[in-house]
Amino acid sequence: MNYRPIPGLNIYSEFSHSSNTKDSSDTTANIDKSGNAFKIRAIGNKNPSRVLLEYERISPDFITLAGSATPDREKFKSTWRYKINKKVTTHLGFLWYRDNLDGQLAAGKNVYRPSIGITYKKAFGRKHNVVDLTYKFDKTNTTNDITNHIIDLSINDRFGKVYNTTNISYYKYKTDGVVQDSHEFRANTEFSGRIKKDDYVLKPSLRLGTWSNKNELTSSLDKYYEASVGLGFDIAKYKISSKIKVGENRANRDLSDDSKKLFASLNIYYRPKKFFSFKRTMIYARAFYNDFTYTTNNKDFRENSVIVGIKIRF
Repeated sequence: MNYRPIPGLNIYSEFSHSSNTKDSSDTTANIDKSGNAFKIRAIGNKNPSRVLLEYERISPDFITLAGSATPDREKFKSTWRYKINKKVTTHLGFLWYRDNLDGQLAAGKNVYRPSIGITYKKAFGRKHNVVDLTYKFDKTNTTNDITNHIIDLSINDRFGKVYNTTNISYYKYKTDGVVQDSHEFRANTEFSGRIKKDDYVLKPSLRLGTWSNKNELTSSLDKYYEASVGLGFDIAKYKISSKIKVGENRANRDLSDDSKKLFASLNIYYRPKKFFSFKRTMIYARAFYNDFTYTTNNKDFRENSVIVGIKIRF
């Protein structure tokens, strides 16, 4: 059901019931199961705000043959986006869900995930600059409670004809009752461009990334580095697109072997106007190469793969 009581407000709801009988065997009685699924969503969208409220409850014995319903789930979700001005937008979110609705499990689970964020456009006086900063809190109440803190920073910009995306993240994981805490840091940046001449398009790219994890249980620190370059080549006239990518990543681990991987990939896609009687067809070929090297030499290995296929949409 879709209901619009006033302009800018839409209310959507649905209800489903399932009933099934499982034939266990000739000597065991059949098992009858039935359940319900209910969902309601309200969306308010009128500048400068957009609000979403959603609630759903799905019985443990509900069965769906098509769809994405998760049995034994009660969930509430809300988001609020508020546009302060042309440059600044704030985001608030909250997600809660639980299982064990009928008390059938030895230990149920309650999950709480509030978040807050801000988007700032044209930061530092740059026309194409967009900065996103988000903080997420992730709390799971179960046998051993788990608490995670996540901070994400994303910066998108353009320097002439060169586009740049930079992401920086910090994760703090904590599990109550056991010493299993860890701190994780991730950062990556990618530069890309687009050069067009007649029907040909070149798309060069450069990607650099790093990752580190400090485990308090083992008092260890693992570090990971990656660098890669890529080149896309498209021929619009013949509906051909391709990309080649080569790079290397290194892992330095305190308690196990260090490793290095050289990798390369090639992807080619061709979309003919018509393939027999099918109008939406894609023919593709993919090739991959990976060469792994470890501190312990007898663990080194290499792998190659080639995939050729066709994708048809009816």
